[in-house]
Amino acid sequence: MDKKMKKNRFLRFCACLSAAAFLALGLPAAASPLTAYAAEEGGRRVFDEADLFTDQEEEQLEDSLSTAREETGMDLVIATCLDADGKSGQEYANDFYDMGGFGIGDDHSGALFLIDMDNRELVISTTGEMIDILTDARQDRILDEVYEAVSDGSYYEAGEIFTDFARDFCRMGVEVGQYQAYEWEEDRPAGLINGSLGLFEFIGAILVAAAAGAIGCSSVKRRYAMEDDERSAEGFHLSYRSSSHFDYVPGTEHLVNKFVTQHRIRTERSRRSGGSSGSGRSTVRRSSSGRVHGGSSRRF
Repeated sequence: MDKKMKKNRFLRFCACLSAAAFLALGLPAAASPLTAYAAEEGGRRVFDEADLFTDQEEEQLEDSLSTAREETGMDLVIATCLDADGKSGQEYANDFYDMGGFGIGDDHSGALFLIDMDNRELVISTTGEMIDILTDARQDRILDEVYEAVSDGSYYEAGEIFTDFARDFCRMGVEVGQYQAYEWEEDRPAGLINGSLGLFEFIGAILVAAAAGAIGCSSVKRRYAMEDDERSAEGFHLSYRSSSHFDYVPGTEHLVNKFVTQHRIRTERSRRSGGSSGSGRSTVRRSSSGRVHGGSSRRF
């Protein structure tokens, strides 16, 4: 009897050990399904969860992304989603990139373009060197173009536009004067609350502005009144009173002819022209994994 009980205990122990091993190995794989096919350099880079692309369009996008990756040395990903798991489009895009194991080098350099059908957002997420290359202004340029394509229902074209712009901006390199602006709380400058002036800074600014305005108004008032120089005041009266007269001559005006010319201004989307104006700012934030990401989004 004792031997049988010992044997049963041993079997139960083995079963528990096997179950623990299964959970330890199985759960991470289920929690991060993207890692399986994204870890390799030549792995999949188009993820059409919302089924916006045809099979042929997916293949063409994969080829475009592969070519751009070879030319730029940066990883590029295109994804669509129907359910953002309660996250904003930016949060979903950042987490998708991190969980998928994307990126080139130790800093995981690359960019992801997401068409979020749940939040109705177009999102760009950047990591590593792509944070510096795709500044906020350059991302706005891309979003301007992909917004037009998505509004027309041309989702495949939007993916190609993102790829073309990302490749062109990589060729242009980092803009002169580019800098990163941190969005998280602990890296904000002292005295700033949510990016605004504190109470003492606000009061000080008001007092300085009021003093400067009072000095300026007082100076102008004295100059116009000419209180400091009586002779100047006499000359002021003489300058407009002496040797002056006023003649009133009635007159009329008649509208003879009226011409209206209309000209339609044509606009073209110059996808591959490159270039951007404005600041070299790249706004960065942390994802749930703690990695730093840049990025922008736009609702459609």
